[in-house]
Amino acid sequence: RTVTNNDNSDADSCSEDEAGTILENPGSAKNGSILYYHEDGDALARLRATGAYIHTVLSYIRSVRAAKTDSAAGKGGKNSANAVNVNSAVNPSHLSKSDVAAANESTGVRTLCNAHRLHAPTLQRIVELREQLQDISASVLLPAAANANSSATSSTSTNTASAKSLLDVPLAPPTAAQELALRQLLVSGFCDSIARRVPLGIIKTGPRRRRLCAYYSSHPSLQDIPLYIHPGSNLYKSDPTANLPEFITYQNLVRNQRGDCIYMTCVSVVNPLWLSSVAADCPLLKWSDPILSPAPYFDPHADAVMSFVTPRFGVHSWDLPAMRRSLMECVRYSLNSNSNSNNSGESLGTPAGLRKENEAYRWFAKLLLEGNVLSNTPSANVKTPANAASALNKVPLTTLKDLKTALNKTKLQGGSASMII
Repeated sequence: RTVTNNDNSDADSCSEDEAGTILENPGSAKNGSILYYHEDGDALARLRATGAYIHTVLSYIRSVRAAKTDSAAGKGGKNSANAVNVNSAVNPSHLSKSDVAAANESTGVRTLCNAHRLHAPTLQRIVELREQLQDISASVLLPAAANANSSATSSTSTNTASAKSLLDVPLAPPTAAQELALRQLLVSGFCDSIARRVPLGIIKTGPRRRRLCAYYSSHPSLQDIPLYIHPGSNLYKSDPTANLPEFITYQNLVRNQRGDCIYMTCVSVVNPLWLSSVAADCPLLKWSDPILSPAPYFDPHADAVMSFVTPRFGVHSWDLPAMRRSLMECVRYSLNSNSNSNNSGESLGTPAGLRKENEAYRWFAKLLLEGNVLSNTPSANVKTPANAASALNKVPLTTLKDLKTALNKTKLQGGSASMII
C-alpha cells in the first residue's frame, strides 16, 4: 500500500483529504453521530451515512418534481396518483449533478450534514461513483441474465425488465447478514492489508500510546513497522488502555506531519476465522502439518479422512484458529510446499506405502481396522491390536503385508485391500 504524506496531521489528531473522510470534523463526530459510528468499522459507517444522504437527496428531488407537476396541472395540493408517478420516475442511480447540487443547498440535506457533521461535496462524489459502478454492473449482469434464457424470448424480456426495475429502487439499509458478507468481501479484496495487534512488551520505546496501540501488517514490505488506527476512525480509542480489535483490515496508509507515525484509514474489524476460508487463495496463507490431537477421523458425509490443521497468515506467520481439512489435501499441500527442497532422495529410499504421499491411506487403513469406517467391519478379526497402529509407523514392508492379510480377513470386497496398500 502506498503511504501518503499528510501535512495536516500530528501524532494524535489529524483531518486530511487523503483519508477520504466524509466528515467535516472527524475527531469530534464519532461520539455523537449514529451515522458515523459502526462497531464493525469505518466501511459500514460510511455506507450508512451515504445511504442516509442519498435518501434525503431523493426525497428533496421528488418533492420538487411533485410540486412542479402539481403546479403545471393547476392544482394547489399534492395528488396521490401524481406523487406515485413522480416517485417512480426518479432513478437513484442516475441523478444529475445539478439535481444533487441543488439538493445540497436544501434544508433537509443541510440539516442532515450539520447534525452528523457530514461533508456534502464528498458525499456527492460518492453518488457519482455509485452511478458509474451501477452502469458497469448493469452492462455486465443484464446481458448475462438475457443470455441465460436466450431460448425463451418472453422469459428473457421478463427477466431483463425485472433486473432493470431493481436499478430504479433505492437500496435498503443492509441487514446483519449482508453486513457480514460485506465485511468478508473487504477481507477478500484487502487480504494483503490485514493488521494484527502487537502484543504487549514488543514495542518498548516511544510514548505510551505508541507502545500499547500498535499493529503489525501482514504485508512483507511492512514487516516490523508499527501502524496505528487513524484518529478519524470510529474504532479509534482516546484511552490507550481501551480494548481494541485483534485483527483489522485497512484501505490506505497515511503518514503524519512529523513523519514518525503511520496511520491506517478506513479500518474494519476482521474475524480471524474468515482468513482461512475467505483468503484461501492468498499467498500469505500457509498451513501447518495435521495436528495429532485431536487425531484424524473418517467423515462419512465427506467420504474422506479429515484432520485438523493450524492456518498461519502473513509475513509474521500468525497462528489462526485450527480448522478441519481433508487429510489428502493436507498431504498434497505439504508435498507442493516441499517440492523445491532436497527430500527427493529420502522419498525414493522409503518403502512404498510409508512415504509422505501415502499418509492419508495409512490413516484410512488404521481407522478401517479399528472399525471406525464401516459399521459392519468387525475389529475383532484383527488379533493383534498393534496392527492398527503399525499402519502409521515406518516399519518394514513385511508388516504391511500382515496388514493386507488382516484386511482380507474382514470379508471386504476382493480388491479393497489391494487398493488401500
